[in-house]
Amino acid sequence: MERRARALITQNPGAEQTSVYLKLHSAFAWDKKREIDAKIAEMQPEGWTFLRAAEANPLRTIFSWGGGLTLHFIRTRV
Repeated sequence: MERRARALITQNPGAEQTSVYLKLHSAFAWDKKREIDAKIAEMQPEGWTFLRAAEANPLRTIFSWGGGLTLHFIRTRV
């Protein structure tokens, strides 16, 4: 995943990037995957391409049942 992210950044120098915090509501892995996939699908029509997911700050996720992730995107088209 990291190699793919670096390749996209290299192919699109100067492209707009953003990070989105995703609060996960489920404690089960398959439901978490569904929530992540839904957020990625929500961002795609606006031209955002998923780069990678990263652990969110524990202080931000401490009161969340399912935890949370920071999803990184790059805008490759509009």
